[in-house]
Amino acid sequence: MSYNITIAISPNCLMSVSAISEADRILSNKKGFFMSDIKAVIFDLDGTLYNYNKADDAACRALGRYVSQHFGMDPGTIKQEIRECWDIQNDRIGFICGATHNRLIRSQVICERNGWPVFPHALNMAKTYWGAFLEGMVLEDGIRELLAALKKTDVDIALGSNMTSYIQYLKLMQIGLEDCFDHITLSEETGIEKPEKEFYEMCARKSYLRFDASGMYEKGASAIEDISEFMSSCLFIGDTPKMDYFGPIRAGMCACLYLAGNPLPEGVDRINAIENYKSCVEQDGVRLGGYYLPFYRKGV
Repeated sequence: MSYNITIAISPNCLMSVSAISEADRILSNKKGFFMSDIKAVIFDLDGTLYNYNKADDAACRALGRYVSQHFGMDPGTIKQEIRECWDIQNDRIGFICGATHNRLIRSQVICERNGWPVFPHALNMAKTYWGAFLEGMVLEDGIRELLAALKKTDVDIALGSNMTSYIQYLKLMQIGLEDCFDHITLSEETGIEKPEKEFYEMCARKSYLRFDASGMYEKGASAIEDISEFMSSCLFIGDTPKMDYFGPIRAGMCACLYLAGNPLPEGVDRINAIENYKSCVEQDGVRLGGYYLPFYRKGV
């Protein structure tokens, strides 16, 4: 049998949650795992859904060939040049907004620092970098199957990423995951970046609207003043400890760290580390670290 539970989220709004008694039986057999009323699973993008390092390496090689051809720069030095010019870029605009990732601005700084003509080279360099980056993107093994399985759990599936919006949309389309998310939140939109608390709160606000029955949806996510009680119903998944694990936890969310072949970082709970996505999909549900999400069974 199925039954409904109404949970108070704030004095002014209620959330209706569908609960399934069959899930209790499933969870009782999953020793070491628990379900903490997770209603939203929010993924990082870069390094989490695809291999960022491989794509960046391909992009840097292409950019190295460009500066070697046009200016005689040693292509092997381009990564260091990019890093140093990124520092200059951050000094100008700070490290808390999406523009810090803008490769056109970074290419402009490279040209300025080396005395090269900004036109047409800055724009050409940015196009060269991103063209090779997109072609070099490799989807993380098992992520497509995991996202498909999460659709069966009836949770909200979202994306929360630092970066400029336009290129993040292109990345999702390049790896064929553009239809896998109920909504996305990007730092260019929010005006602030992970690991700032306000970024995670905006992610949670968007997910909350799916379950809200008070009419708040028509007013938009920004109209929700207090999202604090819903934060613990959100599970954030990503590959960077500071941005995707400790940041969400400090903001009040649950979190799992995707190791992506890396060793377990200090301070990260082993039970909430994901070594590979294929192991997350089980017969009756999805296991994400210490959290088990049973498949939704309508009418059970």
